[in-house]
Amino acid sequence: MIGQIFRNKSENNLGLNILNLAVIYFIIMILLFLIVKNTDHHPFNLYISILWSLYTPVTIIGILGTIKSRKLSSSKIEDKTEHKLYITIPTVATDNVLPALRRVLDSIYNYTPDFFQNFSVDLVIDEGSSGEGKLRQFVAGKNNARIIVVPSDFQCQNGAIAKARALEYSVIYRRNLGETSADEFVYHLDDDTSVTRETISSLAGFINTRSDKYDLAQGILTFPHEFCKSGISRIADSVRPSDDLTRFFFFTGTLHIPLAGLHGEHLLVRANVEDSIGWDFGPTKVEDSAFGLEFAKQFGRRSYFLNSRVKGSSPQSLKDLIRQRRRWYSGIISLAFSRRNRNLARIPLMIYALITMFSPMQYILVVFLISLIISTPAFPVSFLFLPLWGINFSYQLWLYEEGYNINSESSSGKKVGRSWMRFLIMPLIYVSGSIEATAVALGFIDYLKKDNSFQVIEKPI
Repeated sequence: MIGQIFRNKSENNLGLNILNLAVIYFIIMILLFLIVKNTDHHPFNLYISILWSLYTPVTIIGILGTIKSRKLSSSKIEDKTEHKLYITIPTVATDNVLPALRRVLDSIYNYTPDFFQNFSVDLVIDEGSSGEGKLRQFVAGKNNARIIVVPSDFQCQNGAIAKARALEYSVIYRRNLGETSADEFVYHLDDDTSVTRETISSLAGFINTRSDKYDLAQGILTFPHEFCKSGISRIADSVRPSDDLTRFFFFTGTLHIPLAGLHGEHLLVRANVEDSIGWDFGPTKVEDSAFGLEFAKQFGRRSYFLNSRVKGSSPQSLKDLIRQRRRWYSGIISLAFSRRNRNLARIPLMIYALITMFSPMQYILVVFLISLIISTPAFPVSFLFLPLWGINFSYQLWLYEEGYNINSESSSGKKVGRSWMRFLIMPLIYVSGSIEATAVALGFIDYLKKDNSFQVIEKPI
C-alpha cells in the first residue's frame, strides 16, 4: 500500500507527488520543534492553537483525495462518439476578451471534430455586447456555431444574475428547440478556457464508457504562465489545479457527489439533467457551486472526474486578482449560509466557509504581529498541537508547489522535471496569502452588507 502511494509517476499520470508532501512535513516538523521551546496558556495561545488547527479536516480530505487521484492518468485510447455535444461558452463579448475567446474557439475546432460527429458551439452573449459584430465575423461559415443573444429585458424567476442568468437563458433556448435529450451532453467552458486533444478525447471517453452510471463530470483546471502578465496571480493560481486533484477529487471523483461545489468550466453535464436543475439559484455569485449542491440533492452519487486538463487565464493584475477572489469568497459564504438554501448537501461547504472566514486571522504575519503587540510568544497550549500545525502548514505549501509545477507543464506542453527549484516560490506564497486574506475580509464585509454586485474581470490573453 505504501509503495503504491509513493510510486513514481508514469508519463501520462495526472496525480500529485505525495512524496513531496512527506518531505515538506518532515522539514516543517523539525523547524517547529526547534522554534517552539515551550507551551503557554495565555488566551492568545489557546486562540492560535485552535485557529491553526481548524484547517485539519480540509487537509485530511485533501490527502485522501490525493491518494485516490494518484491513479488518474490521461488515456492513450482516443474514443469517438455519436452523442451530440453542446459546447456552451457565456462571454461578455467585449473587444478586450475577443483574443482569448478566439484562442478558445480555435482549440475547439482543432480537436472536437476528431471525436464528435455532431456538436454545437453555443456562444451566449448579452444583447448589445460591444464585440458582437466581430464575434459574428469570426464564426461566420461555421455551421455548428450559434450565437445565443440574451435579451436585455430577460429576467429569471428567482433573480439569477450575470453568468447564471445567461446560462439559464441558454437552457430555455435549448429546451424550446428540443435539445434536452438524455443522450445529449452540455460541456461548459469560460471564454478564456481552451481545450486540448486530451480534453476532448476524455469527454468522448466518459460519454462512451461512464455515462450509463454518471450524469456529470468535472476535470482539472490549469493556468499556463504565458496567459498571465501578473507574477503574483501566477503564484495565487498555483493552488487551483492542486485543489482539483485533492479536495474536489475526493468529493466529485471518490464519493461521486460534488459536495465541494463545481467549477463553471471543464464541466460536462447530461442535457436533461441540466434542464432539470437549471441555473436560476437567485442572485448568487457562485452559480457553479450552487449547481453542484443542487445536483447532489437531486441526483446523489452520479458525478465523475475527467482524466484531462484545460488551459485558463489567471487575473492580469493584482487589482483583478482581489476582485475575483473577493467575489468568490463573498459568494461561497452567502451560499453556505443562505436561508433560502435548506439543502443538507451544503454542510461540507458550510464547514469550508467557516474555516475560510477565519483565514485572515490565521494568516501567519497577522498572528506574529499580535504576538509582538501583546508580548506573548506564538506557542501552543500543548505540544500535541504541533503535528496538526505541521501538517496544515505543509499541506498548504505543497499545494502551491505542486500546482506551480502543473501550470508550468501546461505552459510548455510537456512534463517538467521534478526540480527542487520550485520550492523557491514558497516565500512568495506568503505574499499571495496576504492577498487571499484581504480578499476574504472584503468578501465577508460584502456578505454582511448583502452586496450582490457581480464584478467581471476581463482576461484578454
